[in-house]
Amino acid sequence: MSQNQTAMTWTPERIEALINLWKGGVLTPEIARRLCEITPEAGPVSKGAVIGKRARLGLPERVATRPKAPQRNVLDLDGARCMFPIGHPSETDFHFCGDVLEEGKHYCAKHWAQTHEKRSSPKYGQYAIR
Repeated sequence: MSQNQTAMTWTPERIEALINLWKGGVLTPEIARRLCEITPEAGPVSKGAVIGKRARLGLPERVATRPKAPQRNVLDLDGARCMFPIGHPSETDFHFCGDVLEEGKHYCAKHWAQTHEKRSSPKYGQYAIR
């Protein structure tokens, strides 16, 4: 450590702020940034330090959840939407993608690429979908 760097210290003020920010749902990198602003004299705080201290304090882990895409019925879509089917028609959650079309294509970029693999693709070999 160089002469002008300060070792990171977990002060009671930082610990209290960490607990409150964690319970408030603030993301780990943002917690580290805010802790540095609250008590800069106690040294820099990394994302890893926040994760470690959270574990030692026994705060619960948070699992990032992605919002579920809305299920789109074919009647809900206008002509400029991806009509790639998701699931099986006999299933209750069957729906269509509904994302914006890739310009000049009849599917969105993701589904166009998925359905138009090159024949030399190692994933499908000579039986690539065309």
